[in-house]
Amino acid sequence: FWRMIEENPRFLSYVIADESFSQLLVAMLHFMHEGRRNPAQLGLVHLVTFVLLLVSGERVFAINLNRPFVGKNTLSDTPGPIGTYADMLFLVCGRLVLDGHEKLENIHECLLTVLANVSYYTKSLSMQSCVRLLKLFEHLSRPRFLFAAEKHY
Repeated sequence: FWRMIEENPRFLSYVIADESFSQLLVAMLHFMHEGRRNPAQLGLVHLVTFVLLLVSGERVFAINLNRPFVGKNTLSDTPGPIGTYADMLFLVCGRLVLDGHEKLENIHECLLTVLANVSYYTKSLSMQSCVRLLKLFEHLSRPRFLFAAEKHY
């Protein structure tokens, strides 16, 4: 799937515009969330991250994230309802950066790029997503994180 949407931009546009893509997005985010601490599923988390990086560059995808979330909340550590698909994306990406396996540190930059790509089109976020973003900002602005590597600027 990743190679197909990477090599064929028309297929990518078709997939993103389809109404059922939101179901695929929820499944991908669920697998990322559940596999963040499991070393056996880190490859799947990497793959889904690259798919999200590709689709987050598309305007239609970012706009569609503002639709109300329909379905069951599958995030085990997030009680209550999720407002929009953007909320779910922000919650999962934030959790991966804050509480992911140490071998996932190399995709933190990709996850932050995904959030930056869709943030321009995001109209509203739930309280849970805002709190997660504040925790993410706090984590990324700590001197311990900033001075840990040259690329942490």
